Amino acid sequence: MRNSLFREKILDNKIWGKRLMNGNGRVVETTVVETPEVFRGHFEECLEHLAKCFRNKFPKGSKGVFDACKPIAEFCKADPKTVKSWMESNGEKVTGEKKIRLLCFLGMVGYYVLEVRDLGQTKENLLKIVAHDVLTAKQVADFCGYCNEQAIYRILLNGVGTSSRGDQLMCELQVNKRHELAQKESEAKSSLKLDFPLTEAFLQRNVSSVMSIATGLLSMLETEEFGEVFVSSLTNLPPAEKKVILKLSDVFDKFSTVIARGQERK
Repeated sequence: MRNSLFREKILDNKIWGKRLMNGNGRVVETTVVETPEVFRGHFEECLEHLAKCFRNKFPKGSKGVFDACKPIAEFCKADPKTVKSWMESNGEKVTGEKKIRLLCFLGMVGYYVLEVRDLGQTKENLLKIVAHDVLTAKQVADFCGYCNEQAIYRILLNGVGTSSRGDQLMCELQVNKRHELAQKESEAKSSLKLDFPLTEAFLQRNVSSVMSIATGLLSMLETEEFGEVFVSSLTNLPPAEKKVILKLSDVFDKFSTVIARGQERK
């Protein structure tokens, strides 16, 4: 029975473990890589999130924009100006090998790209093999019996199906190249450094959502008819709902204190 590669995710500490097993179910190799998840979504959504984080740190007209694009540009083998245009277009202009590299880059910095996960473990590993220059797409195509690299791009980027023989050869290839891929991944991650954080845009979006909810709630409660009915019903609420009201009161008291302190400092 052939070797197979599978992956498990331990949600508590967000550690991905990769185990290579033989046909008898015996673990012959284990590699564990810690990869905190930054954002989860489709390719365009992940790139949009990356672009928002980038713009938070480097608004239009800022100095150092192209230098900040260099880590992405170097991994994707693209010009920094090209990378900037990718982020401005939500990835519409990215194709072929450069898109493979960009998908891999997003994964390295913590993005859970749904299109990549949907590929399955074997094809995801092949995507990484190409992105990390373990093999070219043409070499992968030759080994797996496809006519050219465009066939590999269609499989990895467009979801084109493969034959059972193609699947078998792909599985063999990614197992054969596992050591080299692991080394390349490790080297790439250790040298990778972004000049902008990847959390600000996401957190800001959550703040905006909370404020929208709070504004709507306040508008309802300030309505005379509804407000009176709501207040009169408080004493009859079930214990669990009373607990929610009391917790909300505590939270908003803390918010009020922070705002008051901020105003005192001005």
